[in-house]
Amino acid sequence: MRKAKKPQTVRKNKRLSENTNKLDWHTFNFLENLLVFCVMPERNAPPESGVHFRVSPRESDESLCLLFKIDRGKDSLFEDDEIKPDYMVLYAKPDLCLCTIIEMKGRTEKGIKHGIDQIKALHDRLKNEIRVNLPNRLKIKFQAIILSPPNTQLPLTEISKENTQEFTIRPVQYHHKAELFDYISQKITLTEPKLKPESIRLSRKDSFIEIALARHASPK
Repeated sequence: MRKAKKPQTVRKNKRLSENTNKLDWHTFNFLENLLVFCVMPERNAPPESGVHFRVSPRESDESLCLLFKIDRGKDSLFEDDEIKPDYMVLYAKPDLCLCTIIEMKGRTEKGIKHGIDQIKALHDRLKNEIRVNLPNRLKIKFQAIILSPPNTQLPLTEISKENTQEFTIRPVQYHHKAELFDYISQKITLTEPKLKPESIRLSRKDSFIEIALARHASPK
């Protein structure tokens, strides 16, 4: 009888593990679902549209650095018919809080234009949710990256129109896996600072808070 029960226990535990990362709209609001369930276990995005990236904080970096998966398929933060970008990075220090939205696109100009709309959808939603749910003294700087392969046709006019002192969309082109830490860890404009994606390198050890959030501690 003991041998017969063992597979049942395994299947039950597998079902539980598959459900631990599902959004919970009965308990949490938009920002809480984002923070509890959307943090990726590694700051590593798989290939999509011919590009992929990693975010690796340096050994000397003392920050909270989290990579969020925004496009979650059917288990979405947005309604089914609403557009959304691929990822977001939160980089926070005592004197700086940056929220960088990342969209991965192929070589077409039409795709890049759609990426701008996807980025704006999350930017607008976050601004509204933060205004309603968080204290006014919390100052977050929003910016965005459109990551695409080299020689991509960029709609520079449309991108320039979206860039203001409050919000920047920066196109980044790279032919291999891009290391984006230098982009997400400082304020960027359309042209400054002069950054180039660097080679993938080892990241510092995660902090206690990063580990807790990345391993979806709430269900446990």
